[in-house]
Amino acid sequence: MLDDGEYVHNMRGGGGFAMGADWSRAEAERVFRDAERIELAGPTARAMKHPIAVTEKSGRLSFFSADMEKVDAFEKGLA
Repeated sequence: MLDDGEYVHNMRGGGGFAMGADWSRAEAERVFRDAERIELAGPTARAMKHPIAVTEKSGRLSFFSADMEKVDAFEKGLA
């Protein structure tokens, strides 16, 4: 469901702000493999086109950009 390409955009929150950065696809995939939890985020993250919420084992929460058509199709398959 991640956006196509060599880099994936990520948003992290902390201390009342959000910081965005482009991550290499390999680094993003590593974070997914090592995650404590991966879930679809709520309406605010979706509106920002960052619907994939990843909780790392450290407790840090990241929101990854995604192909929204793929996300919608995935959710329809769960219904």
